[in-house]
Amino acid sequence: MAGINAIQIFDSWAGLLNKDDYKIFSLTYINDLVNQLKDDPVTTDIPVIVFARQPQGGIKQLSACKPECISLYWDESIEDSIHILKGNTAIQGNLNPLILKEENSIIYNELKIMLDKFKDYPGYIFNLGHGITPDINPDKIKFVTDTVREL
Repeated sequence: MAGINAIQIFDSWAGLLNKDDYKIFSLTYINDLVNQLKDDPVTTDIPVIVFARQPQGGIKQLSACKPECISLYWDESIEDSIHILKGNTAIQGNLNPLILKEENSIIYNELKIMLDKFKDYPGYIFNLGHGITPDINPDKIKFVTDTVREL
């Protein structure tokens, strides 16, 4: 499939549902979608990343659909996620995008702490834990990108 290196499924409204309702009204469909992508000969070898914003059942519930990667919202515990996923699923995330409003020295320290936590985790992908707001200076994104590459 030309031009596609990964497929990411977003559930930005997951936190509005309780654990049981999330399973019924969202996770069932995410699981079905992941299974269909893995069964389709065109997409079977393309990694699937799943992102859910604050799912009430947490990462353990989300991992049931067996994506190759789970993208963490910024308030998910890195330690808990590493423990739950045990290197069986790649992790993407989860820097709080509000940190981009801080001085570069604070951003650097937060990046260092986060990247140190993931240093031995196989399949880690750096990412913000959600989007960038319009008031963020693009130089902050450059600083983050350069710092992640450095560290």
